[in-house]
Amino acid sequence: MSEFAKALREGDLVQIRRVPKADLHSHLLLGMRRDRLAAIAGREIHPFYYSGRGIEDINRWIRKEYFALLRDPGLFPLLVKASFQQAVEDGITLLEASIDVGFGHLNGIAPEEVVNLLEQ
Repeated sequence: MSEFAKALREGDLVQIRRVPKADLHSHLLLGMRRDRLAAIAGREIHPFYYSGRGIEDINRWIRKEYFALLRDPGLFPLLVKASFQQAVEDGITLLEASIDVGFGHLNGIAPEEVVNLLEQ
């Protein structure tokens, strides 16, 4: 049995985080844990609720929970940095992340600045 399988079976979160992992489909900001997001935002982030409407449900939740945060010019860079920090803490050694450059537009950050932020 692999170290990862053993850690999963035993519920050993510390060992699970030590095992190298890949995230090949990360939506970066949208994948951040709610407690971390709430700590940065300084407000509660409500859980996602699926009502059976497919992509409409997730888009509604994103608009409700994220758009106000993305309009705060100081939060966007903090959220990007925290997203990468979370990946590192989770043991992600290969990260293929996407981010909608339109998120930066919500708070006046040009697409080029979003790219520069990601390159840091």
